[in-house]
This record gives sequence, structure tokens and C-alpha cells, in this order.
Amino acid sequence: MTERQGGASPSTTSHTLWRYAIDLMGRMTHVGTLKTGGASPVSVALHPTGQFIYYVANLYVDEELYAYGVSIISVDPISGALTRRATVAAGLLPTAVAVDPTGRFAYVANRSYRQMSMYSIAANGMLTPIGVIGTGNSPVSLAVDPTGRFAYVANSGDDTLSAYKLATDGKLILLGNTAIEHDPQSVTVDSTGQFAYAANWSTDSLSKYRIDVTTGRLTPLGAVGTRSGPAAVITFTSPALWLSVNETLFRRGTTMTLTTVTTPGSTPQVVDLYVALQLPDRTLRFLQADGGLTPEVRPLVASWTAAPFMGGPFHYAFSGVESVGDYRWLAVFTEPGTGTIIEPVAQVPFAFSP
Repeated sequence: MTERQGGASPSTTSHTLWRYAIDLMGRMTHVGTLKTGGASPVSVALHPTGQFIYYVANLYVDEELYAYGVSIISVDPISGALTRRATVAAGLLPTAVAVDPTGRFAYVANRSYRQMSMYSIAANGMLTPIGVIGTGNSPVSLAVDPTGRFAYVANSGDDTLSAYKLATDGKLILLGNTAIEHDPQSVTVDSTGQFAYAANWSTDSLSKYRIDVTTGRLTPLGAVGTRSGPAAVITFTSPALWLSVNETLFRRGTTMTLTTVTTPGSTPQVVDLYVALQLPDRTLRFLQADGGLTPEVRPLVASWTAAPFMGGPFHYAFSGVESVGDYRWLAVFTEPGTGTIIEPVAQVPFAFSP
């Protein structure tokens, strides 16, 4: 296959979602357009399974109902074709949407309500409201960290970043607000979950923060200048770890196959390798060399000179006694003996239902 289905981009004037194919060189080609059924779609988020897209519209029309909402788009896994499924109400002037890494919850920032709407995500991608939580003034951007434990919101009206903890039921708990430079328009978390960055429109700067990986709180690390009016920021790190499973939904009697692939750089690096299974209650079980799982925080391989390999595969046959719900495999390189993350967290979600 020389092409893979790639991005989706909202258009606020034509009220459409544009679909692009991405070739192996990263080049994009417009291959389709979907009418959203609403006015001014302004933000999109992809479900981690790639099966669904969520976008927020400032005004949607559904059976002659005019309101603000977040819509669900299904993605054909072969052709990448998009189909509008449904629209769920959001607060006043929704401006950003994000999905947590497990694919179980979605969040929408409502700019004029000074709040976020929270949703649970069903196996078919549908959204169910689970409440709202306050933000600062004019929330315009939000990000969930790659471990799925914390979320951050940029509030352009009062120049703050709001930090939240994700509870096991998907609801957010406010941790506090951190002052930022004037008029933040975008916030992102790096792929290791250790740093956050915010683009400040009016001060032409990028603010940097260290994330306490235990509490989720932010420590300012200063700012760097940018060109005029930065409106968005993302981070990118070439992953050295990849995880894959043979299915996204397992049932009693089926067997899961986990494969771990490492593609480290050309410079030799000594690391500890951790591979962990996150259970539906968010607790972790760490994979060991004998194939067992332990609640103790122990590496799969310690003081290893990272080299390219395809690990495993790890097999597990579901007997039906396992907890029903959403799971996630995680893998990471850390500095030997310190636990300091030095590469992006690799992860792959799956679910079990008897």
C-alpha cells in the first residue's frame, strides 16, 4: 500500500470536513469532502483506534434544531471515507475537542460558558454526557497527557492554564490554575508527558512548563519568542517504541497477541524498558520476562543497550474471568535505575467483553 488515510481538516466557511491521503513521504492529497451538517466547525480530534472523528461546531442543524454541539464521524478502515453519525449538545461556543488516550472519554471546551463538557465514549463511538466542569475565562484549547491522567486548558480571557486530573469515571478534577503570558491560544503536552507548551498570541511567545508526573501540576520554565501571533503548537518525537495487538475487542475464548517493536537511533543508548498493562480501574501490571504480570514497578529489561528488534509476541487467552472494560498496553524507555522517561510513551488500547 503506497497511501494511508490521513488528516481531516474543518472549514469554517463551507461547513465541511476535508479528507486527505498521506503517502509514504508525508505528502497530502485531498481525496474527499464531507458536509458536516453544522456551521463553523472549528476543531477535530481522532479516536485512538482511528475508527471515529469528533468535531465541534459553533452551530449545528439537526432536525431543525439549532444549537452548539460535538459531532461523531465514523471512518471506513479501508477507504478512509467519512460518514456523519450523530451530534451531541455542547455548551455555548465550543472551540476545542480532545479524546483521552484510552478512547473512553472526550472533552469539549466551551468558550462562552467558561466550562468544559465531559463525555463517555461507547464502543460504537457514540458520546454520552457525564457532566461539566468550570475553566478560566474563554477556554480555547485543551490537551490530555499521553498517560491519560491529566488534562490542561488554555484560557485566553484571563491568561491562565487550568490543570485537571482524570478520575477513573472520566470526570475531571480541577488541580489549579497557572498564570501564563497574554492571550494563550493553544496548549499541548509532549509525547513523554513531562512537558507542556502554550502559544501566546499577543506576546509572540511560547511558554514552557514541566509537568509533575505524580500530581500533574505545572512548573513554569520560561518562554521563548516566536514570530507574530502564534496560534497553535504541537510537539513531535520520532517514536523508538511501537506496540500493536491483533484485535481491538476481545471476548471469552479469543487470544490476544501483543507485539513490541523498537527502532532506536544509531547512537547506542542504555535504557530500562518497561511494558505495562493498564486495567479498567487504571491500575498497572508490569510485564516480566517470564510472561507474568506484577503490580510492582519493575522493568521488563534493565540496563539494556537498545537495539532494533520485534519483541514477543506475548499471547494471552481470555477465559472470561477477566474484568470487563477498556485496557491499554504501555511501553517506555527510561534512564537506568531512575525512572526518568527518555522516549515517547508507546500505547495501544483494547477492550474485553464476554
